[in-house]
Amino acid sequence: MLNSVVTVPQVISHYALIASKGLLLLAVTATAMRSRMDLLLEMGWRATIPVITATLASFATALGFAVLLL
Repeated sequence: MLNSVVTVPQVISHYALIASKGLLLLAVTATAMRSRMDLLLEMGWRATIPVITATLASFATALGFAVLLL
């Protein structure tokens, strides 16, 4: 948001983008972890798709960061 209002140096903008993606990843992971699978399974497969997708996306992102750091 700040970058839309004023000019922010490229380095700060780059690290702010990385931080925002990391925080979004944490939010999605926290949402998936707090989901009760037994209740979702009772609701049918359509209710489980977003949780499974978020879990797989979180895993893939974490794996991608691990591969980049090694």
